Amino acid sequence: MNSEVQNAQPLSLSQWRPVFWEPVAGTGERLMAGVVGQHGDDWHARRTIRDDVLESLYGASSDGTKKLIEEALQTALFIVKRSGLESLKNPILGLSPGTLRRTSAVNFSEVARQAALLYSSLTNLDAIDGPDEDISPRSEDGNRQFGREVREIVAALQPNFKASLQGKARLVKGGDLVRFGFLSSRTIIHFAVLHPVRQSGSVTAARSKLFELEKARSLNGSLRAALIIAVPHDDAAIFGEKQRANLLRNKEELLKESRGINVAFSPVTTVIDGANAVIAFEGV
Repeated sequence: MNSEVQNAQPLSLSQWRPVFWEPVAGTGERLMAGVVGQHGDDWHARRTIRDDVLESLYGASSDGTKKLIEEALQTALFIVKRSGLESLKNPILGLSPGTLRRTSAVNFSEVARQAALLYSSLTNLDAIDGPDEDISPRSEDGNRQFGREVREIVAALQPNFKASLQGKARLVKGGDLVRFGFLSSRTIIHFAVLHPVRQSGSVTAARSKLFELEKARSLNGSLRAALIIAVPHDDAAIFGEKQRANLLRNKEELLKESRGINVAFSPVTTVIDGANAVIAFEGV
């Protein structure tokens, strides 16, 4: 028997759940914060999002975020030790458990590595909010997630609005049809997200939507246009002073630009608020 076989460590069955953190509630943009699971007879909870990532996101406020994540993971560990991973379904301190997975691994460190490989796109945030940042796929993903959830709630609250959800309009005569979040005979609405981390890209995306609203309405002046944008609370404790100042400045800039083209600007902090804004703009 060769030495490689002799020294091989036995595999044990592991079951685990990724734990996600959503910096801006209701946007659907999530980072994998950690992993909770069982390897053999032992239970584990491990933070996977790195210190340097949190520090680059929140600066001096990162210590509070680390403590929140650690506390949530330890609470999750307390729950699963007593009731099993199947019982871990509800958010804890703002962190949400993901899909229950099973695998074979040598130890829990290997489980954590597997989790990182599966969800690495959610945690690889080394290049954050650079000065030359353009519209990123993650910004667009957040916009789509927010818009989809708002439309689902609008459809549930006002079934008669279903025909107006995701309507299409032209920006120029003879041009291609462009999809909007809501389009009726009197109202046209786009959805956007102002992400606290990727603010530059978020603002660029919001401006493109303002442009589309203005151009679509130019072909039909009777339409009322609105941009409903998900934003974090101004006083959220996880922000550093620089991020908070940038957030307030960007909101004010987008408000001025919206007013300049006669487009209503509606910042909201939850998906429910976004749905209510759609209903209010269209009128019942």
